[in-house]
Order: sequence, then C-alpha cells, then structure tokens
Amino acid sequence: MPTTRPAPAKPARTVTAADPVAGARAALSAAAALQGIDPDGAELLQTGLNFTFRLPSGVIAKVHGPHVEYIDALRQVRAARALLAAGIPTAAPVGRISHPIAVHRMLVTFSEDLGPERPSAGQLGDLVARLHRIEPLTHIGLRPRDLVAEAATRLDLLPPTTITDRDRAHLHRFLTEAAAGYDQVAPWPRPVTTHGDIGFRNAALTPRGPALIDLETMTVSHPGFDQAALAWDCDVFGADPALYAEFADAYGYDITTTGAPMYEAMTPIFGITAFLAYAEWSRTQPEARLEADHRLRTLLSRRPLPWDWTLGLTRISTPNRHENIRN
Repeated sequence: MPTTRPAPAKPARTVTAADPVAGARAALSAAAALQGIDPDGAELLQTGLNFTFRLPSGVIAKVHGPHVEYIDALRQVRAARALLAAGIPTAAPVGRISHPIAVHRMLVTFSEDLGPERPSAGQLGDLVARLHRIEPLTHIGLRPRDLVAEAATRLDLLPPTTITDRDRAHLHRFLTEAAAGYDQVAPWPRPVTTHGDIGFRNAALTPRGPALIDLETMTVSHPGFDQAALAWDCDVFGADPALYAEFADAYGYDITTTGAPMYEAMTPIFGITAFLAYAEWSRTQPEARLEADHRLRTLLSRRPLPWDWTLGLTRISTPNRHENIRN
C-alpha cells in the first residue's frame, strides 16, 4: 500500500439548499419524475454524506452527496449489474434510465428494495467468501484502492474549523506510521473484489438468501479489509464477539488469529478513515461533531483497543467520558 500522497482532489460540488434533507428530497422528486417512479411517501432511511429513501413502490433511492462524482455513481450501478451476472445477490438497478440522474446539482440512483431483514453473521461470512472467489470486476472500472493516499487527501481537505493544523499534522504522521506498519506485515495475495464496508447494515436477507447492498466502497483490493470488518465492529463499537466468530467460521479464515498481525496493522487505517467520515459529515450535520471530536481524540492519544465509539449521528456527553482517550 503506497504512502505517497496524490495531488489534492477537486473541490466537491456545492449544494445550495439550506436544508440538506429538503435538498435531497427535491432532487429525489425531480429524478423520480424522469424515471417514471412515484416519489410520494418516500421514507428517509439514512442521512449523512448520502441520503437514502424507501419508496412505497418497492424502490430504494439514493441521493448522492456533493462529494460523489458522476463516474463514481455510475460505477456503483455497473457494479450491481456485474455482481448479479456473477451470481452474487445484490439490489438490481431499476428505472427506465440506466444511469445516474443529475438534478439539483446532485446525483440520484434507484434500485430494488430488498427489505429490512438482515442476514446472520454466518450467512454474511459465506456471502463475502463467495464475493472474494469471483473474478475481480476490473472490467467495470474497479481498480486497486489506496486507502492511505485517499485518507491523506481527505485529511488535507478538512477545513480549519473541523481540525486544527496541529492535529492535522499529528494525524498525517500517524497515518504514515500505520501505512509503514501495514506494508511490513500484509503481503498482497491475488487482489479480489471487495465490498469495502462489510456489516449487517450493508446486507439484506431476501427470500432468495443474503445479498450485498450499498456498493459505493466496492473496489479491487486486499481481502483482509472485508475479513476484518466485523472484528472491528466488536473492538470499536461494542458488537458481540460471537458474531465475528460466526462470521469467520463461515468465511473460513480468522484474520485476528492467523498468520502475521494483519488485523492490528489495519486498525489505525480503519480508525482514521472512520474519523474522516464523521468529520466530513459534521460539515453539513453539526450534530455529528461530538462523535467526530471523540474519534479524533481517541486516535491522537494512540489508545489501544477496545474503543467506545458510537454508530449513529450523536453521542451522549457525560462527565469524564472522554478522559484519557486518544483521538
């Protein structure tokens, strides 16, 4: 995994709506009209860098945030079709227009609604193993991904109101050290197609079996980043360790106990990326700032696992809760 920083990324598109949710709903309505889909009764499922809606007609609409370029949204649509062709269940794109729709300075895509049910940890482990066995989907534009270089660029783009220059420099140093440690213990096997954000929230259980959803982080990469995801949920978000044991057993490999200390080497990279998500989120959702600051203190203090991070928009601040934690 190279550690050289790329040139700064292009600034994100500007969203003019004062209310991000209202802007996302306006984009959804306009795109749905072009697709011939009824947007009435759309239920907001998720906010953040993207906005996800469930429509009564059995359709999921994703309004991509201003950070998403057209080629990235199109790649998600192509990835869904390629996975289905390879026998990996996922939500099929729907609508009479086969590409992302640009409206109100935002991009909108539509897919079938696979429902709210989630697979077991064993079903998820088996599904990820099947994903890793297919031929890498390089023909649709998936390329090896350098998480360290991406994180360095995203860190540089955070404004001074989100992170001080001193903390930014410390985090860059930590990222460089983490990359060096990873390179020493993580020899690259044959790259595979990876989801990039494996977890129960990004999978569905359908009558046909488990399926992957939310393909925005899909890439061709080291399988370890998918293999370690549920262990990370246990160590950082307090998930039941039995879930990871069931996942690893079904997958056929336990990255936390087998071979070189790859999981330990990946943890700082996971952590910095997870902080960046909340730091970026907090620019449009101020209520995410408390959790972003907590994650930053945890990282900067180099606190060993387990951590006490929160999955969700806000965290409760209590006396002495954040003492002696690093980022």
